[in-house]
Amino acid sequence: MSPNADSAPCAPFPARDISDLLARHNRLWSERRQCWCASAPPPWWARGLVISPELRGRYESYLPAGEYLASIARLAEAFLPDASWLPSVLQNLTSHSGAPAALPYASIADYWATLPDGLAGKLCLSADELLPLFCALADPPRYGTITGRYPEQLAELDALFRHWPTQTPLRILDIGCGVGLNTLEIATRAVTLATQAKLSVTGITAERLEVWMAGARRLPHDPQREKTLRAFPRELPVIFAHARAEDFARPGQFDIAICNGLAGGRFLHQHAQISAFLDRCAKALTHAGRLFLANRFHDGHHKQLDALAVIARDKGWNCTGSPHNLCLQAPL
Repeated sequence: MSPNADSAPCAPFPARDISDLLARHNRLWSERRQCWCASAPPPWWARGLVISPELRGRYESYLPAGEYLASIARLAEAFLPDASWLPSVLQNLTSHSGAPAALPYASIADYWATLPDGLAGKLCLSADELLPLFCALADPPRYGTITGRYPEQLAELDALFRHWPTQTPLRILDIGCGVGLNTLEIATRAVTLATQAKLSVTGITAERLEVWMAGARRLPHDPQREKTLRAFPRELPVIFAHARAEDFARPGQFDIAICNGLAGGRFLHQHAQISAFLDRCAKALTHAGRLFLANRFHDGHHKQLDALAVIARDKGWNCTGSPHNLCLQAPL
């Protein structure tokens, strides 16, 4: 296993006593809420509220997002095993974490809009709400990690699995696996269809909390999806590990690689990024291995997706499929 990837530890939460830190957080933001109520006209935030520039500015005057998120990040640093476990949206937000990062939200109202109903609109928190909050920040709903999201890709994988040679390795890598729903879905189909293959599946994600959630089959922020996660067989030959799509290294270890909702999108679309990503995938795959890329990006990403296919062909990949469902065979 590469140095930038490690399997999910059974980490206890909280990692240390956070009672004093949580009390200070709640005291400060309770006072801020009282100031808002005494001075600012309604409305308080609610799901579906249109956040006008005026309202966003009012929130920033009384409840500055930078200060609030820094306080949440300090709680996360104390609650989680170490700073590397912080959700990416909280990285570099505390005063001792180096150069200040750009705020991930324009206001606290925009932050609340990303959270599940039980946490949205809250300034003060109970100890029991911390783990669901940090998990929600690591696994935001906009990423859409659900089963059955890419049926065309699943059909292509099924066809491969049905004809996989018996007693040969079938090693699958899911890049950017999130909380593991798609990884476990694919593993279940492979076990069912490639019954005589020597199957092993690895899911990697840049969020350490997602590694924990996938490995523990826990989604504290999303009980409904947790039911789906827990329904998959426990005996599946799947491991989850921490590694980034930008720099993972697993030379020659996989027959199939899958990367959904990432390549050609917001976080991986520049020419140099795509080129380096394809090179890493080529190194990770065995001779003539396949890379599957699916997405549900809107039409504004068409040029980026077309460019991805062009770059791949220029590098010797054999590309088939549509911009939203590509299959690439590694260069010979």
